[in-house]
Amino acid sequence: MDNLKIYICTHTDFDCPVHHPAYEVVDARTINGDYAENGLRGSFYSELMTYKYLAGRKLPNFVGFCGYRKYFGFMDDVPDVGEVIREHGCIATERERFDVTVYEQYAMHHARQDMDLLRQVTSWTQIGMDLDHMLLGYEMHTCNMFIMRREDFLGLMRCVWDAIDGYLAKAGDIEQRIKSHPEWYMRRHGRGGTYEHQYRIGGFLGERIVSAYIMTRFPHAQTYPMIVTGKPKRQNT
Repeated sequence: MDNLKIYICTHTDFDCPVHHPAYEVVDARTINGDYAENGLRGSFYSELMTYKYLAGRKLPNFVGFCGYRKYFGFMDDVPDVGEVIREHGCIATERERFDVTVYEQYAMHHARQDMDLLRQVTSWTQIGMDLDHMLLGYEMHTCNMFIMRREDFLGLMRCVWDAIDGYLAKAGDIEQRIKSHPEWYMRRHGRGGTYEHQYRIGGFLGERIVSAYIMTRFPHAQTYPMIVTGKPKRQNT
């Protein structure tokens, strides 16, 4: 299937559970380095750094993404993606439904002030209106997983990076922002309350932008359940 590539994003060694030739593992450690071009640590953007890297390369007609532990339910039984997308426009994971609004769900796990700032800087744009509409609802596509036409993927990346760049222009130094407002970021328990986890602001915001883009432009997207596989290999460090 030369016109399709489903990229498996990873930052660690793992036993790949899929073997279909449409899949390709992309190791962030070999392409991103530790820092983005603007000086932020790559972890700020999470897997979106890999997406941006690939957006600047030659891509097939259909482009998809999953994680090293998270896969579409079809696994190796890859459908005729061209036919599915001609009918549905996009492939995505099944929407996750929350007991609270998507905005409230974000605020429960991250700093609502970051989402408020993103909404402010995108308020006049189409993606900003799409985002606001999704945030008032109770469902979203999670984990930045999708398969779509190359041109739609490139359009999505422009939306994501324009929005996050706008956020950064107003937010200032991210490390200082987190350290100056522990009441925003560190009030959570466990992994969610660590500095390293909360530093991934770009990835958290980007996940909501991706979902808003898909839900608005592809309301009839073909969805599949998400399969989460085992833990990665233990590293010798």
